[in-house]
Amino acid sequence: MKLEEKKANIPFGVIKIKIKEKKLQWKRVSYELIEKFDSLINEHWGLHGEWESMDLIIPENKAFWIAYKEMSEYASDNSGIEEEFLELEHGFYKTTLTGIVDKYFSDSIAKMEISPYMIEDELDYERSYISSQKAVEIFHKLERFKWTLTDTPEFKKKFQESWEENFIDAYGLSPEDELTKKHKKHNIETIENYIVYHIKEFLDYFGLENISTKLQDCKTYEEAYQKLRLVENNDFPFWQELYDINKAFKEADIEQKKEFSKRKKIISKELKYQKNIIQWLMEALTQYNFVSIYFKKFIKQLQSYLVSINTDEKESEFYLDGKFDLTYDRDPGKMSWDCTESRPLAFEDPNIDIFNIKVFKKNKEHIGNIYLLSTETDNGEKVWHLEAIQVPSKIEWSEWIEKIIKELGIEAKKKNIDMITVNTDITHMSNYDYIQDAILSYIEKINLGTKKIKVPEVDEEEYSAFQGNGNVYIVWKNK
Repeated sequence: MKLEEKKANIPFGVIKIKIKEKKLQWKRVSYELIEKFDSLINEHWGLHGEWESMDLIIPENKAFWIAYKEMSEYASDNSGIEEEFLELEHGFYKTTLTGIVDKYFSDSIAKMEISPYMIEDELDYERSYISSQKAVEIFHKLERFKWTLTDTPEFKKKFQESWEENFIDAYGLSPEDELTKKHKKHNIETIENYIVYHIKEFLDYFGLENISTKLQDCKTYEEAYQKLRLVENNDFPFWQELYDINKAFKEADIEQKKEFSKRKKIISKELKYQKNIIQWLMEALTQYNFVSIYFKKFIKQLQSYLVSINTDEKESEFYLDGKFDLTYDRDPGKMSWDCTESRPLAFEDPNIDIFNIKVFKKNKEHIGNIYLLSTETDNGEKVWHLEAIQVPSKIEWSEWIEKIIKELGIEAKKKNIDMITVNTDITHMSNYDYIQDAILSYIEKINLGTKKIKVPEVDEEEYSAFQGNGNVYIVWKNK
């Protein structure tokens, strides 16, 4: 198929949608607020890469820290592994996480030309304030900045790359070292492989061999997390004993009941402790999400100096434009600063039916994109798959998602499409938490189930690969 044919086969032309939008009250920023803005950036920037900054990234009350404490004690009790645990400790909790946050933060700041001085550059020194119009521009720049910083898959990629690049140098290892040989023996190639390997040993140490066995073939955090999520009561060694005691208790005499009660108290405490271990590890295995939460909070604090969100709403017009336009389609990630910048999805590949749906306001302001893949399920049903919805805007998203799916459904019927879908991984639905939340709420409301779709292979180096793995939620069905 030629590119001209692909252009002729666009999903639709232009769809108009009316939706409620929150009114924003822009502030004229005083010099006092500018100082607070600068101070906040410096506070976070200056602590990155230091151990003390971890409580900024991961709050002290999180189970993550309990998992860290338990694994530290485990290392202390096993004298043969202190050296390896030091590596684990640095790799998992300290150097890697804080170091990558530092690099990720610094690289993103440099890329987007954001610094403690960005707001001062706009200062009217004669009047000692920043105009509300300049506040609007900085607010939207920060909104796009948040989009980049909270891109969990991109952070995960950087996290892996840094460990692979720096591990040998950081620990002075050579291919002949015993630790390196051990990595090869157990097919340890990434930091995730390494941590999951040690979690299995950690579980064995606590007598949780049944659960450790379930993780036998796991290599990544996600694989280990999914296995731990499915752990049941009978996977815990104390569960069967507790069950047997409860069963025998009814027929026991008084002395036996006293003994049973003592034992029951001990094993109930142990069982609770072992269950907590699993919960702690599950939270530690989702550490990437802490980074996203941290940056969202940080950017929101900065934006609070620039704008007040009015509780009133106004009805606004938006347009979804499916027409092919190289001005917007050649590199949509540049506008949104997402991970496809400079390596867009294959919009210009005539053999892959991926289309960039532009989102415009009535005044023709381009506010975001929706990436739509035309594909099919494994059994041949036609699908419009929304690979990502990247539209940073303070509209009423719960209402917007419902309306956009309804309007897309009308167009889909005209093309004999069987269903519209989104990725099951929440971080692949959108970079924005308010869009993610709206999609999940809508999915729960309609409850149309899941499917497996075909995701095209991307062979050309100039294009980004699709982030989804083919597992999707159905958000609309052609009835």
